[in-house]
Amino acid sequence: MLLLAVAVGLLIAANNVEEPLPPQARLADSLDAGIEWLHANRNDMLANENPILWYFVHRSAELADDPRLTALVDAHRKKYIDPELGTYVWEPMFNPDDPGLPLDFDAIVGLNHYSQHMLYATNCSAEIGRLDSIQAQNEPGFCGPAHLFKPTCATHQLMGIRFLQRAECGDADKNAATVRELQRMIRREITLDPRVLDAYIQRALMLVESGDTAPVKGIWIRRILDQQRADGGWGNFQPLMALSDKRFLGFGSGQSRARGSFLKVFRISRPTSTFHATAQGVLLTALLVHGE
Repeated sequence: MLLLAVAVGLLIAANNVEEPLPPQARLADSLDAGIEWLHANRNDMLANENPILWYFVHRSAELADDPRLTALVDAHRKKYIDPELGTYVWEPMFNPDDPGLPLDFDAIVGLNHYSQHMLYATNCSAEIGRLDSIQAQNEPGFCGPAHLFKPTCATHQLMGIRFLQRAECGDADKNAATVRELQRMIRREITLDPRVLDAYIQRALMLVESGDTAPVKGIWIRRILDQQRADGGWGNFQPLMALSDKRFLGFGSGQSRARGSFLKVFRISRPTSTFHATAQGVLLTALLVHGE
């Protein structure tokens, strides 16, 4: 146990060494490589309807003004958001001035709690807003004191509050205070959890996206860039030791049930780029390169 505690302490210390942000040239190269991965995997991405991931792509396209992202956004709009379809409840996420379809309780049945909150926030739906589960997510204490063991609770909640702010929905002062508390929680999480997985990228992204850029450490960004794969994408597995040409021991998602996982921290797997991680990595680098 002592050796384990020492090892964890060393990992946390290495995760918080003071160093400047990576040079703009490296950030720009990372962004370009990430965009190329999205472009190269266009068909697989368009089969994935996940609205928040596509929102990240749309935001990245607005920032980077890159024709590869513009083509992706146009294809996504045509497939999912075309007003003539008239069935897309997430339309206000992409078109804030469009009220979209009227929301009722049937529209959110089957969605997880944070998707319900984001859908409510983008629509500022008074009916959905009356749900206890929605009201709870408007409060800064929603994730609880054990939030470190819920890797994406605070970041998902912050996404919802940011949509509330964009829609000018609810009490502006309360929303701002909730954002500050969630930023504090996320800074604590990324400080104490050195595993460069999907959640790590998401934490850095939401700090930068919500305007909390100053406390973001250069080493956090550099470590994210270091985990970008040769194909330009990011994944949810951080290899530590090669077991063979294709199998590695490394950090994996704590929620993974993949064969070969143990202690819900380590996995035997191989690095694979995913839309989920890459969409976040691209928006993070787009924000750092192009700002807003």
